[in-house]
Amino acid sequence: MQLLKTNKMEITRDEIISKVNAQDHDWFYELYNESYSKKDEISVVYEANYGDGNEYTICMSFLKYNFFVQLEGTYSSWDSPYWDSVSFAMPYEFKETRYKAATLDYIRDQKINEVLGENKTEK
Repeated sequence: MQLLKTNKMEITRDEIISKVNAQDHDWFYELYNESYSKKDEISVVYEANYGDGNEYTICMSFLKYNFFVQLEGTYSSWDSPYWDSVSFAMPYEFKETRYKAATLDYIRDQKINEVLGENKTEK
């Protein structure tokens, strides 16, 4: 594993591409751990950790190159995570409709609001 320079990051565009193609998980995870001191160069834009033995995802933005790189693997509370893949990523939006149980009081209040709302617009 290559050690990173601590004062100023000197990562090139080609180096990022090469590390993704080589599936160099450790290199990117080390960048992630150091990214808090390099906020002007790397930003963690997404992180999802579902607990020990479950999925773990980290997505970093390389601000200078407008690259997003995503690590996917399994979280371990005993040692380092186990990474399955590293890839380029892109942001996307996802709309989801969810449902919840509706009580009779909630339904009544909704109906009252509808009736009151209709009365207000008729005036």
